[in-house]
Amino acid sequence: MEKRGLKLKQATAILQIQPKELQNLVQFGVVKPKRSEGTYFFDMNTLLVAKVAFYLKESLGTRTSVLSKLTVAAET
Repeated sequence: MEKRGLKLKQATAILQIQPKELQNLVQFGVVKPKRSEGTYFFDMNTLLVAKVAFYLKESLGTRTSVLSKLTVAAET
């Protein structure tokens, strides 16, 4: 059996954030989890990106659109 990662609900429990917050980060391309059969799976790296992005959003008031640009810049 292939280990896929955590589903969204499990990831939000570990990150201690609301599911809607994580969904928004995924929707705007800030966090890019693997997807299989319509379900998102979060690995350790994706969880770390989500935690940092959520922290920046909450502590600095950074907009989601700015976070998505930061993610793109970090990937290049």
